Amino acid sequence: EPSALVLFIPLLQDGVELPVEVGCSVHELLSGQLGLDPGYVDGRIQTAFLDGKPVDRLDRATVRNGSVLALSAALPGLLGATLRKGGAYASLRGGITHTEPPAACNQGRGRITIRVFNVLLKELAAPLLQKGVVVSWDRLETRIRKGGSRLIDAIHAADLDGKTLPPEDLPRVSWSPETRVLFSLRTRDDARQPAVSSSLHKSVGGEKRRGSSDTGA
Repeated sequence: EPSALVLFIPLLQDGVELPVEVGCSVHELLSGQLGLDPGYVDGRIQTAFLDGKPVDRLDRATVRNGSVLALSAALPGLLGATLRKGGAYASLRGGITHTEPPAACNQGRGRITIRVFNVLLKELAAPLLQKGVVVSWDRLETRIRKGGSRLIDAIHAADLDGKTLPPEDLPRVSWSPETRVLFSLRTRDDARQPAVSSSLHKSVGGEKRRGSSDTGA
């Protein structure tokens, strides 16, 4: 996998915001909006928490604006077996299992927080980052600086707010630490020149301002 992708994987474990259509099931979010194979969702994602509660049926748990979704492969031990969706020991945690609230859920555009753990991190990094995640600039800047010259040397071209930016100036972009940034990363499958294309959207006064860069890794 491209080294540039690896640099941004820690963002997913700490949690990122994801602009999505809310009011759908977790299963529809993962398979429909993120494009994951339904078989992968059913078989590989063994543990899911929605708003802090373990979920047994992904097709019956509704994603709401502001929801927090955590995903994991199978966890070890009795605890892992207890938390596993639809597992034999699910009855042991009946008091904390996710149940649908009686209030209706409005459908439309919204934003959720998603966290990914263990082996799913590398498997879901590409589709999540391609979709675009929202993080604070200080978190994203930390990952850019950690990439150092290895990342900067891989950048072919950069564009920030519609203006060409020398790649070496990217770490010196002066945005407030708390600025929310929509960041996406897309890989281009080319054996001769594997590459990564990234884009930044900065929200200023309710409007999105855009920057992008092309990197090879």
